[in-house]
Amino acid sequence: MRFLRNFFWTTIIFSQCLHTEVLASHIRAGELTAARVSSGNFLTYRFKVLLYRDSQGVGGKEGTFNFGDGTATRNIFPKSLGFINNGTTEVLEYTVAHTFPSPSRYKVSYFERNRNFNVNNMFQSGETTFYIESEFLINPLLGNNSSPILLIPPVDAGATNQKFEHHLGAFDADGDSLS
Repeated sequence: MRFLRNFFWTTIIFSQCLHTEVLASHIRAGELTAARVSSGNFLTYRFKVLLYRDSQGVGGKEGTFNFGDGTATRNIFPKSLGFINNGTTEVLEYTVAHTFPSPSRYKVSYFERNRNFNVNNMFQSGETTFYIESEFLINPLLGNNSSPILLIPPVDAGATNQKFEHHLGAFDADGDSLS
């Protein structure tokens, strides 16, 4: 789970470093979390992607989950959770449940091809996918374990020549140490 936490934080911080106020890609940041479904099969997990979208950019479209176990990918349409940041950022939620074939280590990923064209700081921005992944371990001996939840939206604005910091407000319902 330590790798999973570090990957989430790195993804969020990296996403924020790409943010710019002029002609930015519509996706400001994203996070991918996993939670074991409490009832039924211990191999079933619910995955959630939250995307923070510039409300002036391309609208939310279908995204694709790959579960890293050789099964078919799943295309999911988002649910809007509303607007934050004085209406400049829309929060989109993509959720899907998946049952894995056996205990093992898996890389679960999400990507979408829907990006703004003519972004100044990206080569072929309209053809560049947004991609996040998380590696996690299913081991019945470890018990029920889920990803940390990030409580503070990653939509801060950076400034030139200023140190950028973002506190994720990470919380782990399983009581794991987050450091």
